[in-house]
Amino acid sequence: MEAVKYPGEVTLSSAEITVQFNHEERRHTLNPDLPYGIGRSPQNAICVPSDTVSRNHALIKQSEDGTFCVYDLGSRNGTLLNDRLVSSPMALRDGDVIRVGEVLLLFTQKAQTAVQPSHNSPPAENNTVVTFAMVQLTVLVVDIRDFTVLSRELGPTRIAELVRAYNSAAGSILDLSGAWTMKFIGDAVMAVWLRKDQDLPTKTLYTAFEAFEKIYTFVSGLQAQFSLAHPVSIGGGINTGYATVGNIGSGSNADYTALGDSVNMAFRLESATRGLNCDLTYGPNVDIILRNSTDPSLLGSLTNTCLKGYAEECEVYSMQIATVRRLIAQRPISFQTSL
Repeated sequence: MEAVKYPGEVTLSSAEITVQFNHEERRHTLNPDLPYGIGRSPQNAICVPSDTVSRNHALIKQSEDGTFCVYDLGSRNGTLLNDRLVSSPMALRDGDVIRVGEVLLLFTQKAQTAVQPSHNSPPAENNTVVTFAMVQLTVLVVDIRDFTVLSRELGPTRIAELVRAYNSAAGSILDLSGAWTMKFIGDAVMAVWLRKDQDLPTKTLYTAFEAFEKIYTFVSGLQAQFSLAHPVSIGGGINTGYATVGNIGSGSNADYTALGDSVNMAFRLESATRGLNCDLTYGPNVDIILRNSTDPSLLGSLTNTCLKGYAEECEVYSMQIATVRRLIAQRPISFQTSL
């Protein structure tokens, strides 16, 4: 999937990581097509031979929008970005400092061009940057069920560890799936895939179903990993349609996002999984597309139900994980992914 460019986007120079350890500095120029593992294992692209660093500690990789992000790989003492714990993939900006154990890594990437404010614009620090385009996309929303109950059972320290493991795994799965952007909102995750002109909409749909299945499989192992009395469960909502995508924010804090009814409905569809007692739901636009590419026995069960924010009942199609897995297994070869 190619990165989407919009008018007025900032153009960035090549990025570098400067490793500071034992009073020495070592520079690495980052190739946008390659992931950079950080750890004391010599197999890492950025090897740091320190006992305070895990063998495979962290990862730096460019996302689909061209932004380099840092991931923690489940290290024993965590990864810090500007003294904040990395619990999910975090975007890197020029001058950011990553700490792994006692090792510091300085990220540098200079802006070469920028959006020019008009003469009537307010000062830069108050100027809101908005650059949007209308595109067709697929949205996946995944949420942990009964999170409040789970938080009480685990306590603040262990629930933070669980969310960190969950976000790290989900981030890696979605990154490998080619998601254009992803958001971590508490215990919820939203991912967006953009449809390229030459792609059939079915392709991004199967990618979203497969990503959900991978996340579901990971979450199924959290009960044993954290010695919980009950299994951890998730619900998912998938929708497709048109939405506006781009960056919005203030000054250097501009953020890539997607806005519109297609996105809102994905969140409402996920919420509906609780009342429908199912693992995954999708909307009528998804059903129309799937009917042209799959066996009718693999489609979800239709229910007309009320979704928050909608005046009339909506068509909601529900699935259990077993059907999701059968759907993925029987998808056309041309829609298979590298997940």
